[in-house]
Formats: sequence, structure tokens, C-alpha cells
Amino acid sequence: MKILILYASKYGCTEDCSNYLKDKLNQEVKTINLKDAGSVDLQQYDWVIIGGSIYIGKIQKEVKVFCEQNLQSLLTKNIILFMCCTTPDQESEFFIKNFPASLRKHAEKTVNMGGELRQHKMGFFDKKITAMVSKLEPKKNEILYKNIDGLADFLNKKCS
Repeated sequence: MKILILYASKYGCTEDCSNYLKDKLNQEVKTINLKDAGSVDLQQYDWVIIGGSIYIGKIQKEVKVFCEQNLQSLLTKNIILFMCCTTPDQESEFFIKNFPASLRKHAEKTVNMGGELRQHKMGFFDKKITAMVSKLEPKKNEILYKNIDGLADFLNKKCS
């Protein structure tokens, strides 16, 4: 079975999580950063995993736009939705806010892969925003490898 991982990454954490997942899978896997992608042909893939990081409650526009523009094609595939989010207590709210209802309902799984605030890569504005938000909301500044491993186990069993 062929798997496609579609993501958008601003500072590299989501890309790192996507590549970590790819390395754990026993199938043929392709990763595409939607920030660099033109059109994406979904036809050849059995599974599509799609997600991105959450900043101030929102996923990258590339992920949201891709899901909206390709919704009918995505609904014919096995789907997993993910996000990289440092506020796990808001993960349900963020899935609802950032993915179409029909896609969430169709998805086999939704997974929070955790996240890292890589402030050394951020510009001035993003550093200030994350500092302010961090004071208001508790953060869990780590990649949740156990969640990614669990997703890999799920897919390896489903695809064997």
C-alpha cells in the first residue's frame, strides 16, 4: 500500500514529525510539504495523512486550503489527520476548528504529535506572540513520540 504524508511546516517541527513517522512505516511513503507543492495527485495513494502545526489556534493556510479544495478526493481515501500542538487540552477544539467536519468524520484517526516552540528560528513577531500565549496557556513543549509510534503501529497493522 502507498501512503502520502501531506504537511505544512513553518519552523521544522512538523516536518521532523512527518519524517519520523515515515521512517517508522513499513510501506512505500512519500512526504510533501504543502508550502512547496504545486498540485498533488492523490489517485495513486491508499492512505493520506494530512496535518500541520497550530499557531494561535490555527493550522497553516496551505493545509486548510488543500483540504477544502480536495475534499471530495480526500473522502475517497483512508485518511488520518494530525497536528503538532503544544496545548494538548485544546486538541479537540483545534481539530474541529481547522478541518472540515466531513473530513474529520471520515478520518480513521486524529493524532496530536505534540510540538516544539523553536524560538531560535522565529522572527521577532512570532517570538513575542509565543511568549505572550505561553504566559496565558500551559504548554507542553515536546514532540509526542509515543503518539507517532502508536500511529505507525496502527498503519503497519492496517497495511500488512
